Amino acid sequence: MVVRTGDTALNARLSSLMQGTQTRMRDRQTDIATGKSAHRYAEIGDQAALLLRTKEHLASLGTLTKQNEVSLTRVQAVDDALGHVADQMIRMQSLLNQRLNDPAGSLVPVDAEADGLMREVASTLNAKLGDRYLFAGSRTDTRPVDLPAAIAGAADVAGFYKGDALPTKLRMDRDAEVALDVNAGQFAALFETLADAKAAHLAGDADGLRTANDRLGEQIASLAQQRGRVGATMARMEGIVDGQRATSDYLGQVASGIEDTDLPTAMSQLSQDRVTLEAAYLTISRISNLSLADFMR
Repeated sequence: MVVRTGDTALNARLSSLMQGTQTRMRDRQTDIATGKSAHRYAEIGDQAALLLRTKEHLASLGTLTKQNEVSLTRVQAVDDALGHVADQMIRMQSLLNQRLNDPAGSLVPVDAEADGLMREVASTLNAKLGDRYLFAGSRTDTRPVDLPAAIAGAADVAGFYKGDALPTKLRMDRDAEVALDVNAGQFAALFETLADAKAAHLAGDADGLRTANDRLGEQIASLAQQRGRVGATMARMEGIVDGQRATSDYLGQVASGIEDTDLPTAMSQLSQDRVTLEAAYLTISRISNLSLADFMR
């Protein structure tokens, strides 16, 4: 059999082409399967340092963001609790107005309503998020409100608060800290007002009821201001968390651009390599089937 030098060279070139194409196809199939275009830092050259820094920052930022989301949930729970207390205070004020101004006002069970509201407010202020009390100041492991079984007047609710007056400080970022200054002890005046309203109702003391009603109105206004401050704190926290999420998204895109596979491009290139490989196989097949006479033409 006569083998021409050109024939041998052509076969060598085709074999080299096929091997290179097969290698690329295997690499691209791996990239597509794993979603990563870089499997070793050596494959990304001078971008390796950037990728390492980006991933390190992403990890620390992710941990901080999760902590801040928990803190934000805590403040939202505080705001919800304050809103519930405010609604009940407004309802109680309506009952006091009815007791004072309605001809049948003496039939309004102010004593039972006041006693029930004190218990409900106490339950609300004893709320927990996870294993931490929301309204105990810095003593988050202590149940903040402890009311006596029987309440006949304001003196009976003295000393109900078991927490402290220290505000809760939340570190949101390296240069950002917020303080939440809300605790159950700040509701001492409300418990005293409700206890006085109960006593005045039972004694038929209209002046005492009016005084309690006026004080309750002032406390409703004060609570509205407090909720406004909590809302401002919550808005600032939401802004910080949103910024951290946006930064995480950006850093994720940076890391993805370095190491992740561009699937549409990889699929297109894999398809092109497959066509190239099939053409090479076809060419070799045709050459091997040529007769000497056909090859010499």
